[in-house]
Amino acid sequence: MHKTVVSVGLALGLGLAVLAGPARADIKSFNAAMQKGDYKAAAAEAASTWPTLNKSRDDLAIIVREFGFAAYLAGDFAAAKTYGEAAVAGSNALGEEPILRAGSEVLLRLAEHRLSPSDGTRDVLFSVVEARSSEPSLDLISFFAMDAVTAFDFQKGAWDKAAASAALGERITRNGGGEYATMHYRLAQHAVAANYMAKQNREAHLKLAGLERRLIEAIANAPTLEDADALLPHYYEAGAWEGMARSHLSNYMRVKDWAAYDADWKAYRETEVFKAGLARISRHKTPNACSLQLTSQSEMPDVPVDSRFRDMVGIVVLRLDISATGRSSNPRVVAVAPGKEFGEAILKGFPAMSFKARKDASPGCSMAQKGYVLSMIFHIDY
Repeated sequence: MHKTVVSVGLALGLGLAVLAGPARADIKSFNAAMQKGDYKAAAAEAASTWPTLNKSRDDLAIIVREFGFAAYLAGDFAAAKTYGEAAVAGSNALGEEPILRAGSEVLLRLAEHRLSPSDGTRDVLFSVVEARSSEPSLDLISFFAMDAVTAFDFQKGAWDKAAASAALGERITRNGGGEYATMHYRLAQHAVAANYMAKQNREAHLKLAGLERRLIEAIANAPTLEDADALLPHYYEAGAWEGMARSHLSNYMRVKDWAAYDADWKAYRETEVFKAGLARISRHKTPNACSLQLTSQSEMPDVPVDSRFRDMVGIVVLRLDISATGRSSNPRVVAVAPGKEFGEAILKGFPAMSFKARKDASPGCSMAQKGYVLSMIFHIDY
């Protein structure tokens, strides 16, 4: 399987190493910055090298795609577009293989969309990634393209389009390991979330719950604890969306019979894979931590008015630090459903909360906890 990776200088290591003349040091600096993840520095190195680079090189398209990727990650979409135009021209002139020409085209169309997002640039970008997806390979540019398209669709409340764009990105990243696994689950979450927003029924809820199980199993089977930890944000997001959908169906869609669903989850919690996943999910929990309950809570902060989520339920999952006396501090958002702006609003207006040990807490347990997880549920009015 051909695997194109446009990332941290890996795809261009050989091509960039043979540059002659004064540009050589700049390319080394570019690669070093990319390896460190310092994309602004890498983009600056690319900008200084580009004017003096021999434009007739037979590896120009390879180099310029890497430059464009660095510029994109640095947030310089205008420079990314310039490099994208050069990459497309170089790909065509040099007769690169189709997958590489497609990578150049995706880079250009992604930069154009980020510079001036519209339905038109969205549709063009979706089309070029869809064409590129016929090749059995992976690349980060296509992931970022579908991530951008999906975000655009979510912002507009175009749920069917969002489901399609996220599903395309999910398909592209399905067979990747390592960093691609987290990208895959990010887009998989967007796909089932958009599907729920479009349909708002039991079947759509089951897709959300199914993704939550997939993540538990992926965490259980991750080759290292670091790989498992990388999936935790997606696990919490999946749980927030599943909880939001169930509450919404129960409260607004008048779905009351959950007996079969609850029985199925009860059985699943007895499986070895669930127990293994749960052990990894909870491994950062404070040793001998008390089970806690709120003693008091201020009024819920105001949440934004948003017609996309009319008459829905929202969930914000926070991590808090709890003192030995039960006082909370240092809140940070772990996951939000259905819109990230609700998390920002809750965090901005977060009231200090006090906790106490539950009656069934273990004797001698610790009230002081780092990273205590709290879910806050609220109704969204419009």
